[in-house]
Amino acid sequence: MISEVCIGNSVELIKTIPDNYVDLIIADYPFRFKLEYHKVLAKEYYRVLKDTGNLIIINNPTNLFKTIPFYQDFIFRNEIILIKPYKYIPFNKKMFYFKHNCIIWLVKSKNYYFKDLGYTDVLDNVYYMVKGKNVGSLPEKLVEIIIEFFSKPNYSVLDVFYGYGTVKRVCERLKRNYIGFEIDPNKVQNPSYKSTVAN
Repeated sequence: MISEVCIGNSVELIKTIPDNYVDLIIADYPFRFKLEYHKVLAKEYYRVLKDTGNLIIINNPTNLFKTIPFYQDFIFRNEIILIKPYKYIPFNKKMFYFKHNCIIWLVKSKNYYFKDLGYTDVLDNVYYMVKGKNVGSLPEKLVEIIIEFFSKPNYSVLDVFYGYGTVKRVCERLKRNYIGFEIDPNKVQNPSYKSTVAN
């Protein structure tokens, strides 16, 4: 099994991945990730993803609205709602409070892999709140569901934003090949380190 974390900017690192190489891409974007980087990555996702592969984008509805025009080469499959146990107060007070995040599921062709586990497009069985030193991380239960839905053992998973290594741990446990990108080497070497690096 491959399990590798590459240190550097994901926008540059993804250019080193061969065409049609990965089976599943998971992109859980940092909150203030630059809009121009989204545009570059969307093009690279299409290049490196296999025709049978899946692209999973996780973000809040506001950011998704801004970036989804970059993904028009893909085929849209579903928007999946991730219910949160708390409300998030938006910066603009003239808005409803957020109580969910979204997964956008995209594919390159209709020959994509998918394992039907009987779920609906609302994931209300995942406790989507991580406290303590790893605040902001994806819950392992959520990552397990994504990997089981969209990949088989020995498939390759590209994790564009390593963060605190949740996707890596789940891939190793479920026997998937893993490639991760992380701009902050201290976060990889010391999981309790709180990053100050902005993408």
